[in-house]
Parts: sequence; structure tokens; C-alpha cells
Amino acid sequence: MHDRHALCQVESDQNADVGRISTLTGDISAADNAPGMGASNPGFEHSNEYDPRQGYGPLAVTASRQWATTTAGRIVNDTYSWLQSVHWVHGTGAAPVPPKGPKFGPTTIRIAQELTKLTEVRPGITHLMRVLNLGERTVQYHLAHLRNTGLLTYIEVGTRLPRTEDRGPVARSSHFALTIPQNYDTALGIRTTGEGPTRRMTGIAEAGRKTIARLGRLASKSVRRRKRKTSPRQRCTPMVASSAVPALTHSPSASRLEGKGPKDISTKGKSGRHRNRVTRRFELAAELRRRVLWMSRSNTDRLAWVLSEVADAGWTATEVEAWLNLVNEPGHVRRPSGLLASRLRAAVLLWPTKAHRDRAMESQRERIHGAAKARSTVADGFLACPESTSDTRPAALLDIIALCQQTNSRVTSDGWSQAEQASTMSEESAAADIAAFLGAAV
Repeated sequence: MHDRHALCQVESDQNADVGRISTLTGDISAADNAPGMGASNPGFEHSNEYDPRQGYGPLAVTASRQWATTTAGRIVNDTYSWLQSVHWVHGTGAAPVPPKGPKFGPTTIRIAQELTKLTEVRPGITHLMRVLNLGERTVQYHLAHLRNTGLLTYIEVGTRLPRTEDRGPVARSSHFALTIPQNYDTALGIRTTGEGPTRRMTGIAEAGRKTIARLGRLASKSVRRRKRKTSPRQRCTPMVASSAVPALTHSPSASRLEGKGPKDISTKGKSGRHRNRVTRRFELAAELRRRVLWMSRSNTDRLAWVLSEVADAGWTATEVEAWLNLVNEPGHVRRPSGLLASRLRAAVLLWPTKAHRDRAMESQRERIHGAAKARSTVADGFLACPESTSDTRPAALLDIIALCQQTNSRVTSDGWSQAEQASTMSEESAAADIAAFLGAAV
């Protein structure tokens, strides 16, 4: 990069003309007899001002022609006509294309519109930066575009007055003249009168009337700063862990299995929204974190990376959960993403298509339904009461009941004689009867 101070100084050669002052950077030093204020050297072109590296175009104006006294265009005071020529340069693409930096475009037009608001076209770099919210180098680039296309010509170059005893150094901005390039008049068939930069427009050819009317509509509009396009939907942040409520992984009851299978809501999205592969991976990972208990502690981005193969194959969260249910749920999982990668190692090979997955899920639902139905049958058998006790009671118990009934009948008919006789039985006979009863019951 060239040294700024080197560009801003007059050549040390005593015989060199003062027209060698650089016009590239804006606020620079100047001599008393600079172009516009004295003699000039139209044939001189500084190597750092304009060279082939800055690009060529139909309107590539050399530095020696960027002065109000040497320009081939015509100087105007009408800002409306000048903005028409600015839009013409932008629309035709006649501006030279630089090898680096911004091109002639909407920002250049914004700067041109701001120049038309000034009573004296002496724009300060700081003023344009503040009003247009641009950087210093950006303003310098686009001012150079306006000069290189002949739309701005120097009347006076910006200076930094030397320090004196009364005051410090004073900077003065460059003074420009609004200029319409000669190519613009030729292309639209504009007739002029007079000679040199002060000639005036007197008419226009019939072929250029539609073009100049269109340029007039563009010049009357205000070009504003473009807003960056942002997506209307809220973007997710995959790296931020969300608070997910883990779902229970118990088997459904038989009553729930009587109806249709569970509906998968993981693939439902907004209408008209195109989801790419990365979005599908993260949506599948987030859905499984909510459904499967042992995945709730894992990061969504890790799960999305593990689920990339099945997500790209079109698997849903219900299908992945059905595949995981083929094996019993682990008791303690130290690394959920590693276990998930191990479980899904051959999933795409065994269930390659949607039809395979549908058949496998249907058979799994039937198996779960049968198991739940069997559990319900067993539970009903334990809770049901038998209709008659005669078939289920032991034979020894039936004999004791019959003996008790006979004893009661004898007590009722004979009075207490039999009861008194029974009370006199020895302890040995009672023990023998109990032993006989227990043996018969066993």
C-alpha cells in the first residue's frame, strides 16, 4: 500500500509543475497556483493517481482531465440534470471497474445525492461518513468513482494550512464542480451551445427523449441504504441446550392400542418452508431427546451428528424409537450418543425403505398389543371370584365342615350330653385329631 504522506506531498523536483498534486485521497496539501487557481499542466498524469490497475471503461477519465479547467464535460449547476447523468453511468455500466474495493453502484448514487444537498460542493469526508453511515475508505473509493467517470471535477484541492503562531493547522475539504460527461451528451443526442466546460444544453434528439424521461424518474427518487435480508422465522441455535422434558418409555395399554398407531409429529413443519438436511437432523435429534429418557442428557448437536445417516434416509422419530425398542432399554447410560451410534449401526441396511419400516412398525405394534392383551387376561383371572367353592376347596376341609354339621345336629337333638362328653377328651386324642387333619390337608 502506498504511503499516504508520500501521496499528499508535492514532488521535490523544482522544475515540476504544481499540477502534480495528488487528487486521490481528498484532503491533501496544495500550492497557490494549483489548477483552478492558476496555471495547470493538462498533459501530466501522476502514476499514483490513475493507471491501468484502476480499470478501464468507456468513461475512464485520466487525472489530468479531472479539473474544472481541463475537463471534456460540461459543468452544470442543475443538480437534477447531474443526477440524471449519474444514473445513466450506473445503468449503462460505463464506469471503470477497479481491481479492488467497491464498484460504482447504489452507494455511489447515495453519495451523489448527498452532494446535491450542499450549497457549495465541498464535502468533508467526516461529514459524509456521519450522514451516510459509511467508513472513511468507502467514501474515498466512491468519490474516486465520481472523479474517474468525469462526474466530479476539481475546482480546488483540499489543503492543510501550515501551523502558525496564531492558530494550528487547518484542513480544508476539496471543492468540486458537478460535471456531465461528454459521452452522456453524445449517447442521448443532446445539443449544446458554447465552448468548453461552460457550454449549455439547447435541445435533445427524439431518440433520447424516452431515455432521459426514465432517467428523470430515477433522479427524482431517493436511493436509500439497503436493508439486509433476514429470514422471517426465528432461527434455532443448535449449540444451546434446551430444557427438554423426557418422555416415558413404558409400553402402552391395551385400550390405547385398540385405535390407530401413534401419529408422528416430528416431521410436521410450517407450510411452504423448505428444510435442508442439517435442519432435519437437528429436528430429529431434538424430538428424540424429548421422547427417549436416556437421551435427555445428551447434547442436541451430538445426537444430530449421530442421526445424520437415518435423518438423510428419511427416518422419523417414531421409526427411530421403534428401532431402539427392538432391544431392551439400558439401565444406566454413560454416553448416550455412543450408545445411539451403536444401536443405529445397521438400521439403514435392515430397514432401507419406507415400506420396510412401516411393516416392521406394524408387526411391532401387533406384538405389543398381544403382550398387553395377555397381561390383561392374567390380571382378570386373578381378580375374578369362583362361582362355587365345592370344586376349589380341599377334600379334608370338606370333611371337617361335614363333621361340624353333624356335631351341631347332635347337640341340637341330644342337648349338651354330647358336648359334655367331648369336653372330657384327653389332650392326646385332640393332638391326634389335629395331626390327622394337617396330614390330610397336605
